[in-house]
Amino acid sequence: MDIDHFKRINDSLGHDAGDELLKVIAERIRSATRVQDVVARFGGDEFCILLSIPDYEEARHLAHRVMHKMKEPIALAGRRMVMTTSIGIAVFPRDGST
Repeated sequence: MDIDHFKRINDSLGHDAGDELLKVIAERIRSATRVQDVVARFGGDEFCILLSIPDYEEARHLAHRVMHKMKEPIALAGRRMVMTTSIGIAVFPRDGST
């Protein structure tokens, strides 16, 4: 999962604001997932969610929940903003063997 236009936030509001935004986003992702799911920051503005689920449709459903959470306005550095995400889904073993 990639946070769209995150660099623009860092460049315009500074890295401290960017760090705060990452914390808010991480909490929103966590609130959209189950206790047994693993949410990790993969790097920069990328997050990874590891799930143990029976089918692709359930993964799609979770992706939609996360995207819906991201559409809630965020107050940051005296501004209100709405962030969007780009999410890809890979299912083992359907999409690869490792």
